[in-house]
Amino acid sequence: MRLTIKTKLAAVFTTVVALSGVGMFMGIQNLGTINEEMDRIVSGPVARSQAVQDIQYGMMGMANDTRALIISTDQAEMVSLRDAMDARLAGLKAAVQPLIGAFSVAESNADMQTISDLLDSYGAALVGVKQQAMLNTDTAAFAVSTSTGSAAITAVENSLGGFRDAVSNRISSGDAGAFPLYQASVELFLQASDIFRQHRNILLADEMPAKQEEWHADYTASQVALQSALERLVRVAGPADQAVVATIRSDIANLVSAMEEGNAISLQRSAFEANRINNAEAAPLRRQISGMIDVLVDRNQQVLNNAVDGANGLYEQSRMLLIALLAGSVLIAAIAATWIVVSISRALSSAVRLADEVAGGNLSATAEAKSDDEVGDLLKALNAMTQKLREVVAEVTAATRNVAAGSQEMSATAEQLSQGATEQASSTEEASASMEEMAATIKQSADNASQTEKIARQSAADAIASGEAVDNAVTAMQTIAEKIMVVQEIARQTDLLALNAAVEAARAGEHGRGFAVVASEVRKLAERSQAAAAEISTLSGTTVKAAQSAGEMLSKLVPDIQRTAELVEEISAGSREQNAGAAQINTAIQQLDKVTQQNTSAAEEMSATSEELASQAEQLQSAISYFRVDASSVPLTAANQDRGAELRKAVMAKAPHMAASKPGKAKAKASQGGGFDLDLGGNDHDDLDGEFTRRGAA
Repeated sequence: MRLTIKTKLAAVFTTVVALSGVGMFMGIQNLGTINEEMDRIVSGPVARSQAVQDIQYGMMGMANDTRALIISTDQAEMVSLRDAMDARLAGLKAAVQPLIGAFSVAESNADMQTISDLLDSYGAALVGVKQQAMLNTDTAAFAVSTSTGSAAITAVENSLGGFRDAVSNRISSGDAGAFPLYQASVELFLQASDIFRQHRNILLADEMPAKQEEWHADYTASQVALQSALERLVRVAGPADQAVVATIRSDIANLVSAMEEGNAISLQRSAFEANRINNAEAAPLRRQISGMIDVLVDRNQQVLNNAVDGANGLYEQSRMLLIALLAGSVLIAAIAATWIVVSISRALSSAVRLADEVAGGNLSATAEAKSDDEVGDLLKALNAMTQKLREVVAEVTAATRNVAAGSQEMSATAEQLSQGATEQASSTEEASASMEEMAATIKQSADNASQTEKIARQSAADAIASGEAVDNAVTAMQTIAEKIMVVQEIARQTDLLALNAAVEAARAGEHGRGFAVVASEVRKLAERSQAAAAEISTLSGTTVKAAQSAGEMLSKLVPDIQRTAELVEEISAGSREQNAGAAQINTAIQQLDKVTQQNTSAAEEMSATSEELASQAEQLQSAISYFRVDASSVPLTAANQDRGAELRKAVMAKAPHMAASKPGKAKAKASQGGGFDLDLGGNDHDDLDGEFTRRGAA
């Protein structure tokens, strides 16, 4: 039966989870029970204890408020304390009612009923306390004494003191009869001061009833003495002093009234009575209630302790059950984990041994798979991988040998290509040199043709100009001949006129002899002019004929010269075309030379790459030989390496120049400029160069 790791782990985890679920269920169930018990405790004994404690704190607050109300002297504060006491007492009664019958012990319920009744009595006792305290007689009495009483005693001291001083002055002035009046005024002043002191003693003794009564008796006796002293003053006073005495009587009456009012308030002793009622009636009830509450708290605490003990027992029971389930889960998990770990560890150890063998180059190793689970499948897969790796290594070994041989042959071929490219580059350089010489010759011919063309053009122009000059000369000669004919006619007519003048002079005789001489001379000159004109005419005719002949010859020569110029122009255009073609050929040769050198460099680089590839193939073959595909296999030996070296020597024999070739030379050579850069025309082109169009260009 096939038990996979997944099945094993599922069975173990299912068991552990089941035990955990049971433990969790029991724990949750017990926790629910504990929670219910704790809720019962909290809502029962704990809540009742808290409520009873609150009542106890409330009773303490009542005692504090009562004491503060008794000793307070501020009426507003006393009203606030009284209202707070009423609210607190109502709250205590309201808190007691729900607790009656709420206890699980009948005795406690009976005690709560008793406490409720005692609270009613306590409230009734506090009524008298609050009434007495609210009177605040001590403060009221002191207020009367310090206001009305102090004003009255001050008025008595002023009126009586002033009267006494006036009588004393009268005595000092010699009025001896005023002495009885002075004694009466002094005695009345002393009685007034003494009775006011007795009044203040009564106010101070409000907390001591016996002492206050004693001082009140003294006050009453002093009041009798005061009235006697006042009557004596009235008797001894004269009519003139009656107005002052009446004022003194009125001031003393006001003083007595104020003291009586203060004494009456103070004798009520409200603070003392409130404190007495509180101590005699309210305080015992409060202490009784507090004692019963303490008993209730102790009794309820016992109930609470019993409930807590029950909850602790349930907790211990639940804890032991959970510990037992946890221990069972841990034991089962430990056993199952040990079983699974041992089976996985053994299989993984076998896989590690196989991996170590493969890492050591032994591809013939295998791992033994005993378990029928995922780890066993892993070992089978590793064995299959090792088998496939053996096949791949064998194929890669054969392929690397073929790559090494092919790279060597490719290196030899590349070297042959490099040699051919080098020779082709040398031939290209020679062709470039020859082309340079031919281009120089063509350039010289083009220059000569240009010069000839210029001379022919100039000759044609000169011939045309000469023809025009000859025509002009013929025209001039004809004009001269015409003018000479005019001169001849003038000379002939002059001769005739001279002849006529000679005839007339001869007729004149002696008087015309001088005129005859002149006429004779004029005739001679006319004859000479006629002869010269005839010679000139003859010469002009001859010149005209010669000029006409020269003009005819120049007319025939100009078309020939123009034709010659056209032919020279065509020769010059052909020379320029040859020059441009030679420049293009030279450029093509330069480009061919660059391409040839680049091919040479590329061939050398390919040769170096092939050598490097052969070296890498040998390294790969050496690396692959690290693996042994069977027990008899050994790594690549030095003999195998020697066979590769022999193959390389055979290839080098086919291309002996390979030994001297280096990729660096090709790269350096490719970086140098080759060929010739020919410039046959320069930039000084004439007008015909612009009209040149290369014919036959592809």
